[in-house]
Amino acid sequence: MTRQVLGIDGGGTKCDAVLMAEDGTVLGWGRGGPAHGLYVGGDAVARSLHTALAGALASSTRAVDFIVCCGVDPRLDNLVGRQFATDRILSTTEYTIGLAAVLATHGIVVLSGTGSFVAGVRP
Repeated sequence: MTRQVLGIDGGGTKCDAVLMAEDGTVLGWGRGGPAHGLYVGGDAVARSLHTALAGALASSTRAVDFIVCCGVDPRLDNLVGRQFATDRILSTTEYTIGLAAVLATHGIVVLSGTGSFVAGVRP
């Protein structure tokens, strides 16, 4: 049986969640509202997360094997951990994911969203 990974990106304007099989097949996708504490309160973060997860998991009939969170609000990680009652969560940054996407340990990452940044690390 193929493993399932749930990816969650909590940002200042939206919260996206995608459920994927380990071969890259998208099994479900959902979007909620803002999920960053600088822009909205804790109740709104929880509602945004719930909406995104409901969409991503709507067609799933089994447990998620692993969860990756990329959100700057620590409440997002706490809410996900409580909802799934698991410690199989990797919480990381956009920078780390950007480098991992190209299988690199050093380089420059440029992010343009509600918040923008440029960061780099040398070998």
